[in-house]
Amino acid sequence: MRMTRRLALATILCATALPAPGAQAVTVQTFSTSQSPFTPGTRNQGWWSPSIVPFRSNGNYIVQAGFFHDFFSFDLASACAPVAATLRLTRFDQTAPLELSLWDVSTPAATLNLAGGPNQAIFDDLGSGTRFGSFPVAMGAPTDVLSFRLYAAGVAAVGAARGGFFSIGGSSGAPDTQWLFGFSGPPASGVQELALTCAPVSKDECKDGAWRDFGVFRNQGDCVSHVATGGRNGARA
Repeated sequence: MRMTRRLALATILCATALPAPGAQAVTVQTFSTSQSPFTPGTRNQGWWSPSIVPFRSNGNYIVQAGFFHDFFSFDLASACAPVAATLRLTRFDQTAPLELSLWDVSTPAATLNLAGGPNQAIFDDLGSGTRFGSFPVAMGAPTDVLSFRLYAAGVAAVGAARGGFFSIGGSSGAPDTQWLFGFSGPPASGVQELALTCAPVSKDECKDGAWRDFGVFRNQGDCVSHVATGGRNGARA
């Protein structure tokens, strides 16, 4: 009898752990700079400087005020409509706590990824314009993967770029004697990716508390409204 009760209790506990009917898992798409490279064997990432010739073939993405602004280009040919977007980067070498700012980029991805000399205009483009986020970066291990969740403007820009390439520029704050992402070229590799949280496409994805998993809705009604209006209402990146 005792064994029977234990089995019955175990069955109840297992049943309560199952997802509620109608709930669906949130879809996250991940895009890497190693996909669709402009130069075979070279990731779509790097830096531009107003005074130094970039080594485009090694993929180094150091940022240092006054000297280096970095960039990352992603092929979004198969991207979903996002409600959130997060840039993930391996730290590599960091000399001091810094603030990293992320920006929109008007320079075409193909141009960014071509070898070239110093270029003040591209350097400026990668560190100005519409701000996609500013993030304090404390010291840590070189192998840490840092996550930078884009502001609403960045999420909107990702959505508008679907079907083609999307680039993000980066700059660091003063002083100009300090840097972040140093020595990030070969033989180093690390993580350089853009993770998109796909928008719900059916009301069922909002039910049974599943709206919380998107991380951008205040309640189930906001999630349902986002679906009903085709993304024009409800989300807050």
